[in-house]
Amino acid sequence: MVQTKMKSAVDVVTEAGGVLHIVPAFGDEDILVPPPNAPHALALQLLRTPTDPTTVARTVIAKHPAVVAGDLIGFIDDLRDAGLLVDIPASTTLSDSDLQRYDRQLAFFETVSTETRNSHDAQERIQCATVAIIGVGGVGALVGTLLAAAGIGTLALADGDTVSLSNLNRQILFNEADIGLPKVTTAAAKFCALNGSVSSRSLNQHLRGPDDVTRFIRGSNIVCLAGDEPVDKLPGWVSDACGELGIPFITMSNVPETVRVGPLFVPGLTSCWHCYQDHLTVKYPTLQDHLRQIAAVDSTAAATGWTCSVVAGLVVAEIISYLIGDSNHTSGTEVFVDTKQFRIETSDIAAQLCSHWR
Repeated sequence: MVQTKMKSAVDVVTEAGGVLHIVPAFGDEDILVPPPNAPHALALQLLRTPTDPTTVARTVIAKHPAVVAGDLIGFIDDLRDAGLLVDIPASTTLSDSDLQRYDRQLAFFETVSTETRNSHDAQERIQCATVAIIGVGGVGALVGTLLAAAGIGTLALADGDTVSLSNLNRQILFNEADIGLPKVTTAAAKFCALNGSVSSRSLNQHLRGPDDVTRFIRGSNIVCLAGDEPVDKLPGWVSDACGELGIPFITMSNVPETVRVGPLFVPGLTSCWHCYQDHLTVKYPTLQDHLRQIAAVDSTAAATGWTCSVVAGLVVAEIISYLIGDSNHTSGTEVFVDTKQFRIETSDIAAQLCSHWR
């Protein structure tokens, strides 16, 4: 039997005069219950834990015999119509340890629950998912850390670099004792230490062509493109491989003070990276020449820990949204965040379908 409970973010307070004030924390209208409301208060207390309306009505009537069962069931139906209740499935793959570990996360997922998806289902989807991260640097290492904390099923990591002293201002997954060690194996060990239920597979090398990318991402649910070598070729390789396998991938950039999250490219739904580049080349005719020159020079890019954190947090929010079936803000869209002026702008440039992905 499916049970029901009040969403964890809902507060119930008693105001002057005994009015019960039911306060959603996610933007819906408040509900006021004037006295006499002792039966309603008891019903709300019982709904704090998973139960069913019949049991609630029976318990309340036992204490308040004058209450009409139909009226109380109607009150519970009103709470459901107002979006304040969430169904809890009778069976779940989540263990008692999972329910304790992710209780704050489950409370968050309650706010995006629908008739066909509940908070437990959202967490189960995460725990069954594989995310491929290309580049375990300033953004990629943080993305992996946040996904591991969220309980992702498997992290696939690809990076050929070792940890260096110059990484430590922003790659906070690593520390001084890790200098000289391979990033992917070091990161995988730290992710496992953070959450022992997370599996990982590591590729300790740079991807050198579309075939490398295809082999690496196969079996993933989504790809996080956080690498940048070679800057003029890698995104195209990833786009081709993702189009062939039907796997979405999300891109980003970190050039302080303005950072970019997206586009999220989804085969069959948005255009691909090549169409995106065509769009940018029309706007910036010398772009491709600049990318080729950058790729040929060993330059030092500006990067800070705080801007990497902004990017990684937003990227993980988009990855989680995709995995649980929620809407994505970056699907075919770039989101620019000015971290100095605290301004956000969007640019819809990849929403149309293209001929590269068939």
